[in-house]
Amino acid sequence: MNKIISLVAGALLLSSTAVWADSYVAENKGDFVTAWNVLGKNVGQQDTIIVAADMGGLNMNTTNGPLAGALYIIGQRDETGKMPRLEVQIAIDTCVENSFSLIFEDLILSRRSTGTGEIVASRTSPTYIDTLAFRNCDVLEFGRWPYRSTCPGGNINYFEVRNCSFHNADGEQEMFRFSQSIAEAVLVNNTFYNLPNIKAIFALTRVPDDADKVNLIFTFENNDVFIGNAQTIPLLQFGFCAGMTSEYYINNNIILYPNWVNDWNKALPEGMQPRIFSGSHGSVYASNNVIENFQPWTAGMQLDEEGEGAWLNYDETTGEVLGITDNMTMAEAHLEWSDFASGESGDFSIWNGHYLYTAGIDGYFVGAENWYTENQKVKASFSCDIEGSQSAKVIIDPVKDQYFVGDEITLTADCNGLNTFEGWSDGNTDAQRTITLDGDLSITARFTETDYLAAWNLDQLTQNNEVLTSPLAPNYVTRESDYVLGYASYDGTDMTYVNTRTNKFSTRVLDLRNCVAIRETSGMLDTTLTPGYIYIKFPTAGCSSLKFHAMVGTDGYCSDKINLEYSLDGISWTLLTSASIKKAADSQTPDMMGQALWFPLDAELPSSLSGKEMVWLRVIADVSAGRTMTPAQASGDVDINTYFLYVADMLLSGEAEGSAIECVEKEEVLTNDEPIYDIMGRRVYQVEPNRIYIQKGKKFIQK
Repeated sequence: MNKIISLVAGALLLSSTAVWADSYVAENKGDFVTAWNVLGKNVGQQDTIIVAADMGGLNMNTTNGPLAGALYIIGQRDETGKMPRLEVQIAIDTCVENSFSLIFEDLILSRRSTGTGEIVASRTSPTYIDTLAFRNCDVLEFGRWPYRSTCPGGNINYFEVRNCSFHNADGEQEMFRFSQSIAEAVLVNNTFYNLPNIKAIFALTRVPDDADKVNLIFTFENNDVFIGNAQTIPLLQFGFCAGMTSEYYINNNIILYPNWVNDWNKALPEGMQPRIFSGSHGSVYASNNVIENFQPWTAGMQLDEEGEGAWLNYDETTGEVLGITDNMTMAEAHLEWSDFASGESGDFSIWNGHYLYTAGIDGYFVGAENWYTENQKVKASFSCDIEGSQSAKVIIDPVKDQYFVGDEITLTADCNGLNTFEGWSDGNTDAQRTITLDGDLSITARFTETDYLAAWNLDQLTQNNEVLTSPLAPNYVTRESDYVLGYASYDGTDMTYVNTRTNKFSTRVLDLRNCVAIRETSGMLDTTLTPGYIYIKFPTAGCSSLKFHAMVGTDGYCSDKINLEYSLDGISWTLLTSASIKKAADSQTPDMMGQALWFPLDAELPSSLSGKEMVWLRVIADVSAGRTMTPAQASGDVDINTYFLYVADMLLSGEAEGSAIECVEKEEVLTNDEPIYDIMGRRVYQVEPNRIYIQKGKKFIQK
């Protein structure tokens, strides 16, 4: 972590008083936690945590939070404009006076992979906040709430959500849920979509009955709302929790129930219409909104048991609300769904020559400003195929359901550890390239696949610390057989799970590999010669010249030597080869020794193992060969309590009867006289070009 500067700051603060400010750059989780615990302690001081553009994803939970001053958490965009991502659960229960402000800017925010689902939370004590703001943020995959307070009491002076998008989250609660009173709330220029279970956007409904009700100034303007949740509960909820003279301004919004149904948008049941607003007392002003398939505004006016609670600007004689005027249906706004570039794909771009651009109050635009474009978008189709391999991949960035002329797409040929990249169908040979669409485009990536029988590269992993079921089938095979990978405990008992990691290693060099994680307590290793291990089991009938490859490493306490051993019964083992976790210290990380580096573990299997009904290979630490540890661990300055071994890129290769792959030219077709199987052993009845098939014990590629 780099502390950038301490300076006297005035103009940027909420207060005009000049005070000292600290700024830190957070490049990893440790940096962020350190800064979080240090900053936000002084009344009137503005501090900043700058989240580095290349930090990747940060998954963390904070405690012992800030107390005072203003803390800005600002993302540093990379050269493409992409923002860094924080997967966080931030606790602000320590704020007991209205002297603390928390502002998020230029970040991708989501919940932690574990936890209760909040991004920011106050749960254990009444919380008092001066300002809580989200600006220019992309908020997604939140389990329940981007913000939630559950302990009754406290208050927020100012709450702001501006220029943000909230989408692709299946949480079943309110997005912003408050148990404390609010003096002013502003939600402007935001987009809400793909939220199938959300109960509300804003819910001020849990302020205690005996608490003083603060008069709220609420502004909800120029937002795009496309929420298909098939519920009648209001999007904006206030109940009886705001003061009797509160003012609500809901203007220039596009609020439409999506006309498409998919995993993120539910069909609107016949006869059902959601509500936009609910609350009692106060004055509600709503003008120049585009609204379709929602109940009338007055359906949200809440009355108590005595019939009290009508809005102050409600005319009981006419049943109208003074200040609710000039709202439009889609037809009145000259709006069709096709006017959006690709709403179903989450692209709500609309040409600034459209009627809506000046249909707001005083000629202002309607909806979120960032979606208006200078030119009308022209749709273009894009597809990318892979030739010559079943295991190679192409990384497409960005992935979109709909592309447009002028879009830039970065293509990265991913050999997945099992291939050689030969080039693209248009003659380009760059493994990574960026193309600009000038119309429809179909392109093919060509690979030559490594000769192998079975491979476990764990490319099914989508996040760190996933637990997979054991035994584990290979990711790829070129010869149908009974290949399995298992995890056994120190006593040889088969376990029903396999622990994994995706973040190894980035400390010394960026060499990330999906891997199996073997974890043991150091105390157990001191009393046994058999730690837990990974093994693969397979028959060798019809196979010869067998070879095994894997990469091994550690970022903690580990045995210095990692063995590859074989067995014919899974009980008695014979050493094949070993890999040493070398003492590879360097000038920049002298305390890491052999840690955070990958080392190859390769061996040719003895010919005597051919033709066997079953053979076992295991990767296991040689606990008699000494320990790999840092100097600090060796000297006792750092407590050693856990042993880690990581195993990646496991590959079994060799020659097998019928393993040669023949090509069937385009004008030829595999005969249907005999059954045809795909590479996973499933029978197929129609072959596709550039795919591997098996017939009569031989493999073919249909050209």
